[in-house]
Amino acid sequence: MAIFKKKISKKFIDRNNHLNIAGYLSLIDCANDELLKKIDKKKFHFVAKKIFLENKKEIIINEICLIKSFLIKVSKFSIISRHEIKCYNNHILRGRCFMEQINVDNVTKRISIIEKKNMVILKKILYKNYKDPFR
Repeated sequence: MAIFKKKISKKFIDRNNHLNIAGYLSLIDCANDELLKKIDKKKFHFVAKKIFLENKKEIIINEICLIKSFLIKVSKFSIISRHEIKCYNNHILRGRCFMEQINVDNVTKRISIIEKKNMVILKKILYKNYKDPFR
């Protein structure tokens, strides 16, 4: 279990003066980071694949939230976490997050291939007789 407090900043407030979707995701993301610090998963990289939220009342600016996070399931390839976000007015928001392990090397290779393709396309536009050296 991990517990921490967070004050809702203005950057996550929408035009209705409520916490926007990015703010809710940020709270869950911070909670997941706190949980991952507690378990020995440093050599693996986990990303949130699905987040479910149950909210009955909006969170507003400058509210101080107490976030309690619990691990439900931990395996080599996935983690399921549960979160309770309690605000000063006793409003409780519940969330559940499904995280999966990713292979950083594969992600890096994929990104470098995309960058290489874009570089070749750009050079073809800039230089009329440019031939792709990677083919």
